[in-house]
Amino acid sequence: MIANWIDGKACESDSGETFETIDPWAQVAHDTVALSGRTDVERAVDAARRAFDDGPWPRMGFAERGAILHRLADLIEANADELAAADSHDMGKPISAMLTKDVPRAAQNFRFFADHARMAASEV
Repeated sequence: MIANWIDGKACESDSGETFETIDPWAQVAHDTVALSGRTDVERAVDAARRAFDDGPWPRMGFAERGAILHRLADLIEANADELAAADSHDMGKPISAMLTKDVPRAAQNFRFFADHARMAASEV
């Protein structure tokens, strides 16, 4: 079962409802997922707002934020095979495209934003 991740913990949807995610190639269910509703989304947004307002992120400097985002990119690259397989299994996209395009691009996106803040000269 793939649960919601809200306020730092896995939880069922408020309704308790689920749905099956289907492997598009094999046409079989490969997992059960929490079916989120409005109250789940509101709880997640409230938790995210609290985490941002009260957490360390807004008080970090560019270098520290950048280091965290680069670390995330490193983890994406280190786990490329597993991420590509999971996404290919879920979407039906060829794993070769996931490994050569999608997963590397995800890591590149995090690296771009890790460096962008310190390079930006003004607000946009």
